[in-house]
Amino acid sequence: MSVSARQQPGGVRIDVTDDGPGVPKKLLDDLFQPGRRADFGDGHDAVGLELPLARRLARAVGGEVSHDLEHAPGAGFLVDLPVG
Repeated sequence: MSVSARQQPGGVRIDVTDDGPGVPKKLLDDLFQPGRRADFGDGHDAVGLELPLARRLARAVGGEVSHDLEHAPGAGFLVDLPVG
C-alpha cells in the first residue's frame, strides 16, 4: 500500500493505492455501501465499513472519497479535503 498527499487549490488530495487484485467491476456501483466486500472468504478481518466510513467522515468536513478508476494494477482511492 502507498499513501501520498499533495496540496491543491483550496485543499489537499491524498492518494491511497495498492497493487492487489483491484476492485471487481461487479462491485463498482456498490463500492461505498456499508457491508459490501469483494470476497468475504479472503482471510481479511474487514467487514465492509472502511470505505463508507471514510467517505462519510470526508463529506462531514466538505471533502470527498472516490475510487480512482484509472489506477492499475490494484486499487486506487482519492481523498479530497478542504483546507481551513
